[in-house]
Amino acid sequence: MKNTESLVTAFIIESEKEYSKEFNRGKYYNIFNELSITTDEVKHSSFLKSLIDPNGLHGCGCMFYLSFLKKIGIDINQDRFVWLQDYNNINIYAEYFIGNRGHETYTESYYGRIDLLIEHSNQKKALVIENKIHAKDQPQQLKRYFDFSSKKYGQINKDFWLYYLTLDNKEPEPQSYEGIERENIISISYQKEIVEWIESCLNSHLSKGTAEPLNNNVRFSVNQYLRIIRQLTNQSNTVNTQLLNDKYPQLKPNDICGKRDDLRREFFRELIVILKQKLPNIEIEFVSQIHTKVSEIETTLKTNNHSRNFGIRIGSKDENCINIEVQDWTRLIYGVFNPNKESDFCKKIEQLGFMHKPWWLLKEYAIKNSNNIQFPFYDDNLNYVFLIHRKELVKNFAKEILSLFKETVS
Repeated sequence: MKNTESLVTAFIIESEKEYSKEFNRGKYYNIFNELSITTDEVKHSSFLKSLIDPNGLHGCGCMFYLSFLKKIGIDINQDRFVWLQDYNNINIYAEYFIGNRGHETYTESYYGRIDLLIEHSNQKKALVIENKIHAKDQPQQLKRYFDFSSKKYGQINKDFWLYYLTLDNKEPEPQSYEGIERENIISISYQKEIVEWIESCLNSHLSKGTAEPLNNNVRFSVNQYLRIIRQLTNQSNTVNTQLLNDKYPQLKPNDICGKRDDLRREFFRELIVILKQKLPNIEIEFVSQIHTKVSEIETTLKTNNHSRNFGIRIGSKDENCINIEVQDWTRLIYGVFNPNKESDFCKKIEQLGFMHKPWWLLKEYAIKNSNNIQFPFYDDNLNYVFLIHRKELVKNFAKEILSLFKETVS
């Protein structure tokens, strides 16, 4: 009988063959990826608004709306929330404009755009939602929305409620809400509330015998959006469970996930060995969240619990240094964190084609499967490439890093 290790290897090889068949039938096409709006907060807010709106073109009436309210902890039968039952007078807005600081007529203490706003058109009541995918909080951002809402609606947690929506329930930055009691800001996440809300809507006809299944157009779009959310929150189930159950009943999904994570850890171990060999006089270490030194990789890259934004720092953090990072479990990037655009160091890197992104001057190192399709770093559709070609991947990536170091630091 084959041992677990050999069965996992066989499964990975066969999964790659099955993927190629499914790829050729268009199974992995996703309109959100194709339009490059996966991490665009404005587009996310617009799509959420389109679903929550009881009068939306989805044609499902209040189904999405009521389910959303329930998932974020609102009971519309309570006296303070009964206004939300007046569907005909509920307005849903995305990117609701509250003022322009640069305009000559600007006199208020608030400005900007509220990502999602649910308000009653006659009563002074509202739900105010700040939506964060990757962007940092702007100065006094939540406080500005609080000031606007206080003036327009009244008292917080009586006339309006302030929500902070992030991928994984991240805390708002203190500079964003200074002047507001933290307990008055309600945290919700894509990882929990949004995923559970969408899943419940997709399966509404199963839980309620009288409900009709969603129209195919709506179901198609919402299903694709759910896949994007799972990808963004590191919840993608990319193991071929049908193949696993049919041909490898001895294995469990965790066996595959364990091998996936072993392969990624080996990638980093082999990479740092090459870098230290080629740059013997340079400080090189594993880091998490850019600044936190990691002494044992296993404590940070636990199976099924990878540290967010793990990578390698090359050079002293107090001087010019190059960072490698798996950003949000998804993109393998390298470059300069928090770049000084005026420094000669960053100007050299920019001349090499590196792009300015929020907090970074970077390039992405794309890792693709055997069909030449790029996937997130921890996606199981890359297991075959890491299994068969890991040393080649490491060698080529190290070559790029060393070339950058040579042209900018040496």
